[in-house]
Amino acid sequence: MFAARRVPTVLCLIALLAAAPTRAATPAATPRDTAPAIADEEWLLAELARIDPPARLRELAAYQAWQAARGGGFHGLLPDPSDSLAVLPPPEGAAGRRAAARALLRLRDANRAALAAAHAEYVHDFTGAPVPAFAGEAPVGLTIALDTAAVRGFLDALADGRVDSAEAARLAALPANARMLRHRRDLGYVPPPLPDAGDLAAMIARAGSPDPLDRIWCRLQPLNCFGYADLAVRRGAYADFLARLAAGEGDLLGAARDRVARYAPPGTVFEGRFALTVGALVRGWVTPEQAGLNIEQVKDDWDLLLGTLVEETYHQLQVVLCPRADGGRAAGFGDLVAADLDDPRQERLYELLATTVLEGTANRARGDAHAAALRARVADGGALLDAFVERVVRGGDVAAADSLIGAGLRGNGPLYALGWHLAGRIEEAEGPAAVGVWLSRGVVPFFRQAAGLDVRARGGALSARSLRAVDDLAVRLFALEREKEKGR
Repeated sequence: MFAARRVPTVLCLIALLAAAPTRAATPAATPRDTAPAIADEEWLLAELARIDPPARLRELAAYQAWQAARGGGFHGLLPDPSDSLAVLPPPEGAAGRRAAARALLRLRDANRAALAAAHAEYVHDFTGAPVPAFAGEAPVGLTIALDTAAVRGFLDALADGRVDSAEAARLAALPANARMLRHRRDLGYVPPPLPDAGDLAAMIARAGSPDPLDRIWCRLQPLNCFGYADLAVRRGAYADFLARLAAGEGDLLGAARDRVARYAPPGTVFEGRFALTVGALVRGWVTPEQAGLNIEQVKDDWDLLLGTLVEETYHQLQVVLCPRADGGRAAGFGDLVAADLDDPRQERLYELLATTVLEGTANRARGDAHAAALRARVADGGALLDAFVERVVRGGDVAAADSLIGAGLRGNGPLYALGWHLAGRIEEAEGPAAVGVWLSRGVVPFFRQAAGLDVRARGGALSARSLRAVDDLAVRLFALEREKEKGR
């Protein structure tokens, strides 16, 4: 997702999908809670017996604040278990340990339910399936390199039962992790504090700690310790996933390359880089050097993994294909949405159009998985653009631009849908490669071409007022280009 007035980035924070309670009451018992799986309860009983003195158990009440201070909090989107943990029964004697274990299992189940409600696309379990034999021919000239060092490195470090501070620091400093953290900082809508490498290392070390309190903390919520809790609890499942991924990597990357190339100009030469990382609340990410996916969110949902791989790689390609507003080559994503027009109203309109085009074309390349949901919001996207033109461009309320753009982006919002629809008009009329060809001509030429096709198809997605505003912007950009040429 592209953050307003900041470096643009991609995909969803759970905050933009749904809200969750900020405080957790003591969870009510359910049939699952009152008859927990023996393995779960016995594991907890063994860990509780290791806590010395038993009163240490209530130290877990401070863990949420500890990880929130390091940028691993949930920002009120998932329940804060601190109050429930502060009143846990002391695990003294067999009866005390059993009462504490059952209270912890109830809390864990409440956390799982809250996560499922807040983030419907979060994948909770592995299927064990191999990589499918995806259709598609890997094109010549377009490559994607897959980097799994962040995930594999954590699993390898944990093989001896713990990840020490030095190992955690090395993992946090991996290039893919540095880029993933930069993406999070640049999003613009993730509330502070935002983690740096030191914060990430601390959370990795806690996830890999042999301390019974740390191990219990990882069992309570898969997004604890920045998502590394899930890897710590299911190290074997993740190792098996990496083995299956390695066996089917050719099919997966071949299909991704085929989809990306389909929406690129003929003969495109491009080297994409894609990493699997871990990072609670944000699923996909992209920087000029690399794109990635926080794998705990997807696991072995191969269709979702492929779609994210395609979308994020296409965003990388956009930096190469799409020129800046002044026609120059973009150095990074910030260049693609910025325009120096000496008129903040038109600058913000350019930002909205660029965001719409870049997200829409990436979603068009992604495939049909979200087509129905996007199609349902096209009219809302047109209405939002119309409201933006009326309030910001014509009314001069530039301060309203951030909230309007934000409303268009949240939760793969209506601007995604509008861009997807317009890219589809070009694809229907000229073929999928034309999407990349028009993108290479610039945001406003792309938008005008697609809008003209939409009008001729009687699509009705754009109002006459919006079309006039886009034409006025095109005139302004043309005038600036002529002024620039005269100055040479």
